[in-house]
Amino acid sequence: MKIILASQSPRRKELLKLIVPDFEIVVSNEEEKLNDKLSIEEQVMEIAYTKAKNVYDRTKGDRIIIGSDTIVTKNRKIYGKPKDRKEARKMIKELITRRQNA
Repeated sequence: MKIILASQSPRRKELLKLIVPDFEIVVSNEEEKLNDKLSIEEQVMEIAYTKAKNVYDRTKGDRIIIGSDTIVTKNRKIYGKPKDRKEARKMIKELITRRQNA
């Protein structure tokens, strides 16, 4: 049985190698969409499932597909993937800044 990681994350690849020496990587081409009607936890599971399902639909044979996702939050605000370096810096600054009322 093939094991397929539906992620291009170097860290996820590194972690999976610790427990499974032989697997394939097939990157999902599914667009990540947030759904405001779901909790943050449900959104992560939904995106991971959608990625895995996309890879499953594009592959054949006896296989296990591993899909995953990460959502970064602070004070219930969701931080998506930054568009550029400027946005990334702004996000990091927000994430490391303590709340004024804390």
